[in-house]
Amino acid sequence: MLVGRYAEDGGFTAFAVLGPGDLFGELAFFTGVPRQVDALASGAARLVAIDRPLLRRLMAADIGWAELLLRSLGRQLAGALDIIDAERRLGSADRLLRLLRMMAADGPDGASVRATQQQLADLLGVSRVTLGAALRELAARGLIETGYGRIRLRE
Repeated sequence: MLVGRYAEDGGFTAFAVLGPGDLFGELAFFTGVPRQVDALASGAARLVAIDRPLLRRLMAADIGWAELLLRSLGRQLAGALDIIDAERRLGSADRLLRLLRMMAADGPDGASVRATQQQLADLLGVSRVTLGAALRELAARGLIETGYGRIRLRE
């Protein structure tokens, strides 16, 4: 599932690729501002809506829920800061490697990313051609192995 925001001109800026068990919408919950992002599923998806009263009960009953939400927000902030920093000083291949590492860290094995080239291109704000060149460069450097809808980090 791709999470991002539509601009006034209709353009879409992707912020994250979500997988099973991932959360979104917590920013609106904590800030009280209207929804900031849209989630777009590329296939079948099952969503569980948690309203404000239920989330408050969950957090009051189990501190683990509050920690989960804080970790999620912390990862989003760290990711946004990394994107800003990388955008200013890194080339496409190195920006892609940072993105893949961040995404893999949240995955079940810590070394694999399941995303399409289009999703990754959208996240980086580059064309699929540029993304393809960056993937080839990283593979040639021995940093990744690619497969259909999957990328495995080698280091």
